[in-house]
Amino acid sequence: MKKRILITALAMLLCACSDNESKNNEEKTTVEVESNYTEDGQTFDIPGYDITDNEMDLNSAGDVKYVTSIEMGQMIGSNYLRELSVLEYNDKYIVVQYSTSNVEPSIEDEDMDGQIYEQHTILIDAKTHTLIKDIKTEPTTSYIRRKKDIICCNTYEEDKIYLKTYDLELNEIADFKMENHLGDFSADGKRYYYAKDLDIYVYDSESGKHTELESDGKYLVDMVDGVITDDAGKDYIIFTGMAADYNRYQFIIEADSGRVVYVLDNAERFLHTEKNTYLETSIEYSFVNRWILGVSENKAYDYKWDGDDLYVDYFTLENNNLLFSYVKDNEVVFELYDYNTGDMIDAASMDISLLPAAEIPDDFDNEYMDTNPFVTDAHSYMDGRLIIQMANSMGDKYFIKWYLDDALTVESQMVVSEYHMGSQPSVDISEFTNQLYKPEELNEEYKPLRSEADKLEEEYGIEIYIGEECGNTLPDYSIKPLTDYTITDSAIDILAEELSRYPKDFFRQFQCEQLMGLEIHIASEIKGVMEGTLGYAGGITTTDGGWVIVVLDCQNLDVLPSVINHELCHAIDYKCDTDEEIFIKLEEEWGALNPPGYIYMNSYSDWGDGNFNYQEYEKYIYEIMWHSDGDLSNTYFVDTYGAINEDEDRARLFESVMSDANYDIDFDAAPHLKEKLNFYVECIRAVFDTTGWKDVPWEVYMD
Repeated sequence: MKKRILITALAMLLCACSDNESKNNEEKTTVEVESNYTEDGQTFDIPGYDITDNEMDLNSAGDVKYVTSIEMGQMIGSNYLRELSVLEYNDKYIVVQYSTSNVEPSIEDEDMDGQIYEQHTILIDAKTHTLIKDIKTEPTTSYIRRKKDIICCNTYEEDKIYLKTYDLELNEIADFKMENHLGDFSADGKRYYYAKDLDIYVYDSESGKHTELESDGKYLVDMVDGVITDDAGKDYIIFTGMAADYNRYQFIIEADSGRVVYVLDNAERFLHTEKNTYLETSIEYSFVNRWILGVSENKAYDYKWDGDDLYVDYFTLENNNLLFSYVKDNEVVFELYDYNTGDMIDAASMDISLLPAAEIPDDFDNEYMDTNPFVTDAHSYMDGRLIIQMANSMGDKYFIKWYLDDALTVESQMVVSEYHMGSQPSVDISEFTNQLYKPEELNEEYKPLRSEADKLEEEYGIEIYIGEECGNTLPDYSIKPLTDYTITDSAIDILAEELSRYPKDFFRQFQCEQLMGLEIHIASEIKGVMEGTLGYAGGITTTDGGWVIVVLDCQNLDVLPSVINHELCHAIDYKCDTDEEIFIKLEEEWGALNPPGYIYMNSYSDWGDGNFNYQEYEKYIYEIMWHSDGDLSNTYFVDTYGAINEDEDRARLFESVMSDANYDIDFDAAPHLKEKLNFYVECIRAVFDTTGWKDVPWEVYMD
């Protein structure tokens, strides 16, 4: 493995063959950097590394050429190169982002402790190869990306996010910090749109103000997925939110008016942005190669691959043109399309085998990993050339030049048609008439119930949400608020009774280094909105922002105690996940407690549709054996719902022992169920501080 590398040698390789002489008379200020780069602004020079004159043809037409490759793990000064990407080329400058580590990288990267990382974004003079600017950021918390003619840097620190944008000469455009709300910048880098309190806000760097955008009141906002700025300078925002049918959709709105342009039911499609371009793609991990691309609501095209079952990837360029690539018969094929017209600009292929082979480490034994290079990015370039970046599974980088012309060497199988946002079938939210609620809009009538919930919060160290506070969506499910005062009052009483059965300070232990705490939402209808979910759920438990969130459908008070304990078991699982040893124990040893060869269904929708192999596995189901007077001693699952996956298996066991009113399991007659329960009890005791625990309900069957 080579032990030296020079980042700016890449500048010589990519730019030295330009036919245009760069005339740059501006005074350059060289930023002070470490001595391993340069001294006193001298140019970089490593004899023998500049192989510009040795470009190698990668196809018979001679229009695709290999330039150079950079091997990861080489030395930059005293550190090892970990990652490298070129963000911009032009006849004056090149911008390179790279990161280094003081530990030599390996395939496994198992030992991350003690590593010191550095991340740099540098500006290089394309003619003199002098380092002009070097911006250092924290690689473990900073994310840098190119968006049209700006470079964005997001740095996350605890509950704050530091945001900066730069132009392509790394001059600062905007710099501010805010609460940790995810969002996106406008294409000029001056405005940042983000979601807060179920609305969209914008920060304007020129005025320094945060302003709430206008809304038509037909949606609540979960998160901003992207922003594009059209040719006229108008911003459009893509976000995920809830409409008045309590389902989650993706929206496109005009930033200045809040007008809804497009609503997408994203069960099968996903809308996002890349380099200031709309991209609507399939969420299926299969050969569904179809993309909808555009830069405004009235300028878009539908691209559909109509050929062999190949995985076709896509890359947007700074000028919004679209590059497709795929691998077939040891060749990488490129197709480039004009976003203005949807017409193909050029197509070509290259022979992968002509590229330098990857250097395989001695300890690398994965014979199934493909070490062939694949495309990772592409950039517009002067004089009709396209720079394509590739990489292999070792992390090595390859740089390819594609000289564009009108001679198509590949027959395309892409079908392109015009597309206008909103012209195709989409969701008409104007028909939805339910009232939408925001957390701060708790009905005045509910204030006495709020006081009761506050008392429980203080007693148990949890957060409780009631009424309109619960109106929102969570991953995969939409949540409808419970607005019946009497039912809510009773639900709070039942919750108080069930919480009292747990050890003192049990729930405060959800406040730890990895978790913020426990939230309980007293809601009504919980509706599955994603493929593979239950149509309706009695309760769900998930995490968000470090909080463990339990949502309860409290409309059926008779089963609510059981639902509460079932979901609290899922919450306990999240707590168990914070302990690496117990997490591994549950992952590796739980399956051994099941009957030989048993595999969970792993599908809520299959269970809901009745797609369960009862004939083969009914003898293992306690509920079935009990009703048929069968053999309880050989049962492993409380019921078929517990056979969905290991999480539901544990939750059914836990609620069974906690909710005698709804379950009557004779654990002494079912030793496999008792064994599972006591195994789980041991895991819980290992994760929680058990000081002062006595008469714990789920420990009643411990030996």
